[in-house]
Amino acid sequence: MLCLRLWLILANQVDDPVCLSFCLEEEGVPAEEVVQREKLFTFTVPNLPFTQDRSVQLTLKSQTLHLSIPFIYKTKPDNSRGYHFESLVDFATTGEISSLILPFANHIGDVDGEGNTVLHIAARNSQSFALKLLLSTLPSEQKEEVINTRNTRGQTALHCAVRAGDPDSVHYLLNHGSEIKVLDNHRNSVIHYLADAYNEAIFKEILEAPDSNENDLDALNEEGFSALHLAVRRLKLSLIEMLLDAGASVNAKDSAGRNALFHAVNMNDVEIVQYLLGKGADADVEEESGETPLLLCLKTANYAIMGLLIDAGADPKRQNKHGDSISTSTDATVQRIIAGERVELPTKDVPPPLPTDLTSTRSALFGRSLPNLHGSLSVSPDAAMTATSNRASVPARPATQHQQQDPDVPSSPYDDISCLDYLTRLRLSKLMDENSKWQQLATELGCSHMIELISICSDDSSPTMILLDQFEQMPEAKISRVRSALHALQEEESVKLIDDRFIY
Repeated sequence: MLCLRLWLILANQVDDPVCLSFCLEEEGVPAEEVVQREKLFTFTVPNLPFTQDRSVQLTLKSQTLHLSIPFIYKTKPDNSRGYHFESLVDFATTGEISSLILPFANHIGDVDGEGNTVLHIAARNSQSFALKLLLSTLPSEQKEEVINTRNTRGQTALHCAVRAGDPDSVHYLLNHGSEIKVLDNHRNSVIHYLADAYNEAIFKEILEAPDSNENDLDALNEEGFSALHLAVRRLKLSLIEMLLDAGASVNAKDSAGRNALFHAVNMNDVEIVQYLLGKGADADVEEESGETPLLLCLKTANYAIMGLLIDAGADPKRQNKHGDSISTSTDATVQRIIAGERVELPTKDVPPPLPTDLTSTRSALFGRSLPNLHGSLSVSPDAAMTATSNRASVPARPATQHQQQDPDVPSSPYDDISCLDYLTRLRLSKLMDENSKWQQLATELGCSHMIELISICSDDSSPTMILLDQFEQMPEAKISRVRSALHALQEEESVKLIDDRFIY
């Protein structure tokens, strides 16, 4: 019921405190928010348990005063039925679904037993359409508070949307003011949650948000890990790249003194190790217990990564705080690696062409391109060694397109555009979306008729990604054609992306 604020003026001044209450038979309900100033009293009428109008007594009592004033308490008529009917009429007239939600707008901020608003529930269940309607109906004066409401786990609706892997829900929440820096009960921000998401569009939404510069990308959660450490531990190369591009420090340490490279060595992921070394990761980092990447390789007999670390500047003679170094190892293979020999890195067999539906190819380990070395390097260390003089003939990673195929040579079966991996497409989109350069690419590929449609459809998506998907449906859709078109447009950075992509 509606609470009213009233005032009352007495004929004479009252100096002692006065108690105001509404008498209901033998019981009294105190007036609320009473303010006394000489003769003047202001107070709020409490909600009384009446369903019909009735007379009550307003009593004023003090040491010197006892006064009863007849008071008619009128109940507020229930207009909800009429209001709901008006909403139905509005929906029937305009077709606006938001009309059906409007009567419940003031309840959007209500919470269930776990502290979830309907925004949490819609985000958690990937109901982006429902979420969009709720956000558009939410009163503006409540929006900032409600959209950033934390449930009993400390999660906002944005945490739930990222965890659910729903890019549309993430987009709507960010556009309506959801804050990225809010922490859950385990000190995880939304950026930490990216490690558990499997949609690169979400990475882009969060890390390229207008207020992303205000976020501490190196902040540690309750477990002592930053978002970069978690991305490495989840083997997500694309997220690692985006975090570093967004400003995360490649050498930021976790609570135990380990950088991202240390975690990559521990995960036995050659490609991530190579990438982090290329970004300037400290190969001689020492954690609190004295472990170093080289000593970790010694324990796990990971000779391939050991060679990469030494080539990147790790000192095999460097002793940790316990006086240990790999230079004192009695392992003959280790001594040959220190002397300059290298283990050939494992490569993958080329898989069959990818299905045209790229969404079906995004696995939980997207970004991991090389197998775990445990169980995949089956040859003995001695058989796998190669002399330093032959190092040029040993690939340090899977071959690239530029290494495998000269542009003038007829295209291979794997020149089909469906073989262009998602990560390369994502990198191309970052370059070609800028200044609508994708439109020039479309024209060069003979797809100018698609430009208008793609412009309409790409409101929340990358137009370059859509263009490549549509080009894939055309006959003779080849990677070499895309490369030639980019070369003709003098987009050499994009050409290099195609040339240097990994071929498996």
